[in-house]
Amino acid sequence: MTLSRSLLSSLFVNAEQSKSISLAQWELILLIFRDSQVLAKYCYFLKSKDAFNPLPTYVKRHLENAEVIANKQQKQIEYEALELLKVTSFSSKYSIFLKGAAYSLADNEAGKGRIYSDIDLIVTKSSIKSIESNLSTLGWLAKEMDEYDQNYYREWAHEIPPMMHANRGTVLDLHHNLVPPMSGRADNLSAIIESTVTVSKNIKVLSPPAMALHSAIHLFFNEEFHNGFRDIHDLHLLFTEHNDDEFWQQILTLAKSSGFEIELFLAIRFSHQLFQTQVPTHVNQALDFYNHCWKLRYWDFLFSRVLCPHHPYLKVPYKKTAIFLALVRGHLLKMPLPMLIKHSTHKMWQGLVKAIFGQAFYKTETNQRKP
Repeated sequence: MTLSRSLLSSLFVNAEQSKSISLAQWELILLIFRDSQVLAKYCYFLKSKDAFNPLPTYVKRHLENAEVIANKQQKQIEYEALELLKVTSFSSKYSIFLKGAAYSLADNEAGKGRIYSDIDLIVTKSSIKSIESNLSTLGWLAKEMDEYDQNYYREWAHEIPPMMHANRGTVLDLHHNLVPPMSGRADNLSAIIESTVTVSKNIKVLSPPAMALHSAIHLFFNEEFHNGFRDIHDLHLLFTEHNDDEFWQQILTLAKSSGFEIELFLAIRFSHQLFQTQVPTHVNQALDFYNHCWKLRYWDFLFSRVLCPHHPYLKVPYKKTAIFLALVRGHLLKMPLPMLIKHSTHKMWQGLVKAIFGQAFYKTETNQRKP
């Protein structure tokens, strides 16, 4: 048995549809939603619509187990945020939490039942070395990687290699920009970074318009979409919760000034296609130019496939082709073609050598780099 893409997205639109799902279908849905990190989100959705109690007992058990994990993260994130601020506040002009952690800290609808694997934090670039050094003395260890990947992160990316706390297992992605500088599109993002709100205990996150736009940028200015279904649902919730004229005017202004109107258009288009997100007419009119873009059919082919759950039980025609094209597109957005060719050649050669001689062939950087 396989499931359709439309069924999975419609479950997040019409809570009553859960009553017509067979036991055999539930088995697949639970597997797919867990893999897509939306199981707890679906539990919260059903409970908010008073549609949870009629579910089969074993379905409720799986949903509530996922909810327990999400609630644990929700409670832990403020502690982690305050610990990080103790380190970053002395050397960085700003410390702003992003993406999943920010949704939870802001206590918005996108944070309800949200599962995330790391904490994303952006600080000033000039403070990175000092912060990294201080974190290392407090038990934060850099991810083990070879010299090439170390240099790639530090010279070309918009973040340093991920760090993990030795005791708590918390993973930190420390950013100094929202997109890679090598993309040529990182210079006009100051308005987004400066649009912040303080949620509690001096913890800062992006304002709702900036948060939604950054979420759109992160999703559509990317090459990997395994969690695309979760991320586009986040955008649906952000758009729906803050659906007023001020929000839309600010997000349109930020998208235009930063040069990321396409990403906003794509976020609105596919959020509506998947979850029937309602957007004011004047917003669609402001972005209508992209409805006539020659790339529209290509975007539809690509994102209608990569934004659905990536699970073997969900059969999607040409999904592997779409995933490959998305990978190429994302890398081309992030780096010039000559660098992409060089980077891809190195990675293919590296993969071949590791396949023949083993992972230990390349020396890894096990110690924290000296600032």
